[in-house]
Amino acid sequence: MPENGKHWTESFKMLTPILVTIALFLLSSLRADVKDINDKLFKHLTNDDLHAPKSMIVSQEAFTLYQVMRDAQMSELKSGITEIKEILKTKK
Repeated sequence: MPENGKHWTESFKMLTPILVTIALFLLSSLRADVKDINDKLFKHLTNDDLHAPKSMIVSQEAFTLYQVMRDAQMSELKSGITEIKEILKTKK
């Protein structure tokens, strides 16, 4: 024990509640900031947003290019299937 009869931890009796209060205010402020960031990063999509046609989301040029490429692939597949059918007919 010190000379005046007080232990050094007794001086923190009034300081501890003040520090806890400050920490709680800081944590609530941090929580609000995180909520704001979360709202900005993750937008809730409505049913209409999820099921919108591609032509509304993708530009018309990109959609047209996709259609042309898909049509070319489908024609290649159809011609390949026709060739396979002819080969199978000749093998009989």
